[in-house]
Amino acid sequence: MSGKIINPENVQECLPGELHKAAAHLRERGDFHFLNDEPGIFTTFQLAALIDQLADSFAAGNNDVVKRLWGIFAVTCTWDDARGSSTIGQDVFDKLDILYRSPKKA
Repeated sequence: MSGKIINPENVQECLPGELHKAAAHLRERGDFHFLNDEPGIFTTFQLAALIDQLADSFAAGNNDVVKRLWGIFAVTCTWDDARGSSTIGQDVFDKLDILYRSPKKA
């Protein structure tokens, strides 16, 4: 983690916006092909569209997307393959990690 203290209650609220900012960052950098492990994703614009879709799904209450997002933003994974900002990637990953590793509520 980056050392920032993150309030777990705020993660649910702020994560969709952070994900949309990450997608916008990829679009600003331009579209190019890159190798990665994400099925059906071959370009940065495709990855940006996927991140936007997953952000919207999460905002609508679908927490099942957290695992896939965690895999995208984990260090040396898809986000890094697409040459996304390490600062943006780490900020998003820190929030996802809280959700991914938190005990499931009954």
